Amino acid sequence: MSNNSLAYGVLSAGHGAAVNSDYAPRVSVIIPTLNEARNLPSVFARIPAGVHEVIVVDGRSVDDTLAVARQLRPDVRIVMQTRKGKGNALACGFAAATGDIIAMIDADGSADPGEIPRFVQALVDGADFAKGTRFGAGAGSSDITPLRGFGNQILGRIVNVIYGTAYSDLCYGFNVFWRHHLPVFGLDAGSPAVGAGQKPLWGDGFEVETLMNIRAATAGLSIVEVPSFEHPRIHGTSNLNTFRDGRRVLRTILAERFRTRRHAGMTPEPAREVRDFLEERHGTQYVAGKVAQDVAASGKMNEGSAGASLFPSVSVVIAAYATDRWNYLQDAVKSVQAQTIPVLETVVVVDHNPELLSRARRELNGVIVIASTGLPGASGSRNAGVAVTHGEIVAFLDDDACAEANWLEALLPHFVSDNVVGVGGRVDPLWATSRPRWFPPEFDWTVGASYPGMPNKAQPIRNVWSNNMAIRRSSFNAVSGFRDNFGKVGQRSRPEDTDLCLRSAAAGNRTWMYEPDGVAGHWVPQQRTTLGYFVRRCFNEGLGKAALSTLNGASQSTSTERDYARRVLPRAIGRGLREAAVGDVSGGLRSAAIAFGFCVAVIGFVAGRTRELAWSA
Repeated sequence: MSNNSLAYGVLSAGHGAAVNSDYAPRVSVIIPTLNEARNLPSVFARIPAGVHEVIVVDGRSVDDTLAVARQLRPDVRIVMQTRKGKGNALACGFAAATGDIIAMIDADGSADPGEIPRFVQALVDGADFAKGTRFGAGAGSSDITPLRGFGNQILGRIVNVIYGTAYSDLCYGFNVFWRHHLPVFGLDAGSPAVGAGQKPLWGDGFEVETLMNIRAATAGLSIVEVPSFEHPRIHGTSNLNTFRDGRRVLRTILAERFRTRRHAGMTPEPAREVRDFLEERHGTQYVAGKVAQDVAASGKMNEGSAGASLFPSVSVVIAAYATDRWNYLQDAVKSVQAQTIPVLETVVVVDHNPELLSRARRELNGVIVIASTGLPGASGSRNAGVAVTHGEIVAFLDDDACAEANWLEALLPHFVSDNVVGVGGRVDPLWATSRPRWFPPEFDWTVGASYPGMPNKAQPIRNVWSNNMAIRRSSFNAVSGFRDNFGKVGQRSRPEDTDLCLRSAAAGNRTWMYEPDGVAGHWVPQQRTTLGYFVRRCFNEGLGKAALSTLNGASQSTSTERDYARRVLPRAIGRGLREAAVGDVSGGLRSAAIAFGFCVAVIGFVAGRTRELAWSA
């Protein structure tokens, strides 16, 4: 990805006016460090491709921080602090930056550099200062303690009252802004510390975020809050002291009240190419603090940049159970992290496999990894995952599935309607080898994929599948989630997803939607391409539908299957026979497989119903 695609080409597609210039803003990423060698690999891996420069500002680390930084990124720029403290580190990094946009991010892994494009988009859409927030829709934190959270809220309210702001998160350190606004912040990078005791200068400590937020507001900059998720520090301990730094923040709030005249109305002019870019994009003369207001008034502000997304917050749960599916699990996680609609959190639930649990906690970055506390099986694992999430919507993806980048962007709009309980998307088979010539597409459901006969446009449906599903949290909780004792265990499948769909729709008198544009691929390993697997899967499907009929009634539990047998299968058999008649032997094999698979499924259903009736007698 080029830096053009980071700052404009990808982020702005479809937003705002067309821009004819080849210019695109350059992004400088500033990372203060102090003994962060173990954390840098995770942080650097998440930096978007195409940034203009990465500047590490070091506070005299005694570990291998600088060597690791150079090894990970040979083009990294190293700057040494002139004094002590995070504020001084940022000031030094700001002074060294050459990009048009500056992104400031911590080195401990608590903030995700992968979120930088959303902040940049807010600037491209007209804001002067994009300020991260851990509170509100699409945001969150698994790191902030109740005490720190309470203090942050109290200090934030004081700032809002004194300065007339509406900040939801005062002390979060993830901010992105246009570099030409640096004079607004008045940070001193070069002066030595004061006195023999090396007393820090004003703004040298953790109070720097508060100072910048206040000065941005008093200078009249247009400020947009961007939802962000804060993760726990990966390694080491924080230098933040709740009470000491809280007092410094409070002192900054009060003292800055008497310094505002120095900064009020300070709206530096951008470089000509930046100004031309913004004016051409928004069709208005550039005035700092005014462009975003004009854009917002015209309705062109990017939905995701204003901190009040049109989409509900979403958590993704991935249930995993097999060590030999590790590569697939990694791909599943990466596909969630690459979504065009950022998720609030991704939870990987490991189903009673200590080896896999240990590896996932060690190697999967940017996700929450937990052990299943439920009964063995997919249902118990998914329920355990939902229990630790916070999103308004919970989406499920299998550990051997891979979502397309616009997966959630396609599913989530359906939740605008209160009549929708959940949404499922299309599942495409990803054959590890190749599709057997005898394998009929109408039986792709045996490998967890969509099949001919399913809708080709968005419409209501009886049920969707749990390898590509999103449901309202409130509806999920209302029916106590999946039945723990009814679902897939290992390789044996049961229709726990159909059961959940039936119960949740009935409980709220709502409907499920099928959205074929919400696509996930589902891997089909070689062992699932054999005739033996095909037969076992068809038989187990019949058994599962029999059990489902006992739970929810035969009419609802088999309605889709009856239509499928009447409408889809006869046409497919006829097509295969016609293909065989003109010399395509595989067409005849597919017709035979359809007839045979249907008969095996019916046998499984009859056997299951007989067993269910015998148990109930």
